[in-house]
Amino acid sequence: MKAFNDYLKCESGFWDEVRLVSESLGYSSNKILKTYNKEQIDLLESDLKIILNDKALLLKYLNERSEILNSKVQNFFMDKDEVKKIYDEYIYNNKPISKVIMNKQKGDKKHPSYLSNLVSFGCEKVFGVDGFINDPQKLCFIVEDKKIVKTFARRFDGALPTIKNPKAVWEVKEYYGTTSFGSRVADGVYETLLDGLEINQIKTN
Repeated sequence: MKAFNDYLKCESGFWDEVRLVSESLGYSSNKILKTYNKEQIDLLESDLKIILNDKALLLKYLNERSEILNSKVQNFFMDKDEVKKIYDEYIYNNKPISKVIMNKQKGDKKHPSYLSNLVSFGCEKVFGVDGFINDPQKLCFIVEDKKIVKTFARRFDGALPTIKNPKAVWEVKEYYGTTSFGSRVADGVYETLLDGLEINQIKTN
């Protein structure tokens, strides 16, 4: 999922408003992401006794987000059987040798982390098996002039090319076999926010 270019320079206050408006007016109805109108935003301002900085920009973002999630992103959702088929076909056709990561569940729910492994297999195909770090289980860090600039708070699922001065890092979230994973999604949102804040803190020459 790519960022909307129009909002890349928005400051943190804008995203605070996005979260509050979404939470207050509701994210979805009947599994469809909601769209909003100016009257709803005006009423929310009055009810909460707040002043939103740029209601036009806020509405534009919220409705664009709903449109792309409803019309495009949902078409890429896969259940366990669908992703397993793609996973098995990829292994059959490409014979990857990267370490296979398993999910954290037990018993009959334990299986490969299909999407995480497909990301690793793709990296292997492009950069070679030694060209990236798969499931490092160590903290990535940035060094400049032999001094530590940043050590990240969380362990990422992968790093390119190494955990020292990575050019790219990634985190994959996937849940199958359950319909009750709201808290996990919330955790994923918070982790993404933390990662972004830490990346934006990095200042090097």
